[in-house]
Amino acid sequence: MPHPSPGAVYHNGGMQSDISAVQSIQGTLHLLLEEVQKMNHRVSNVESTNQNILSNQQLLTDCLEATEAAVHQMQETLVALPEKTQNKAASSKNISNQHPKLKNIIHPLFFDLCGISKSVDQAERMELLASLPPLPNNEAYTTIKGKEVWRPRWNENVANKVNDMYISEVISRVWTNDISKNVDCIIEQHSQYSCNSTVAVPPLT
Repeated sequence: MPHPSPGAVYHNGGMQSDISAVQSIQGTLHLLLEEVQKMNHRVSNVESTNQNILSNQQLLTDCLEATEAAVHQMQETLVALPEKTQNKAASSKNISNQHPKLKNIIHPLFFDLCGISKSVDQAERMELLASLPPLPNNEAYTTIKGKEVWRPRWNENVANKVNDMYISEVISRVWTNDISKNVDCIIEQHSQYSCNSTVAVPPLT
């Protein structure tokens, strides 16, 4: 059996080396392609997440505006009611004058009802609020340690049932806050009258 010439052995060895190098390059290129595809997938996910956050923030803004409008309408209705006594008229006027301060009352309520901490800055709170996932079974809120924690559906419109319940809850809290302040004011005025007057103190009505 004839032995292969040294040149043939070198030639075959060189071909095998070239093939191995090509395969290595192809394998590297394949890995690079996979990594690029993964990066594209991650970028797409980030873009999608950012778009969802932007949409949620827009709906959040719509909810804030709707709540402010509803509270303002409620206050205007109170002012338009027949004024039976001077005290009631003054009380209604005080409620109306509080309208410019509504945002200072409503905005913290939006975060507080959703369990967002007041310790973080405004921008981060907005992002946290916009990224809250909805509850299953179309639930509006869950109870954590005896406290209602709301989960509005930012991917739905303002008229959504859960969002409508959320806005109503904010309005209820604002109304309760107004009533509490007015009652405290009346009690304080009544106490001052009692201290300064020598006649019979009129009953609280």
